[in-house]
Amino acid sequence: MGKYVADAEEVHHEYGLEILPSLEKLPAVDAVVVAGFCRKGATPIVVDIKGMFDPETATKQGVRYWRL
Repeated sequence: MGKYVADAEEVHHEYGLEILPSLEKLPAVDAVVVAGFCRKGATPIVVDIKGMFDPETATKQGVRYWRL
């Protein structure tokens, strides 16, 4: 995996989460969410796995919307 942008200690302090150094240490899970910083001016995106959100609402607010 690449270099982390987030500070592991700060993430743990603020959110109680641990940044894993590799996927090999990942326990059995149902899903993995990977998020990254968008460059300035990029259109935000929502990927709706469960189809829980209204696509029209997202589009009206300038958000790209993908539904599986």
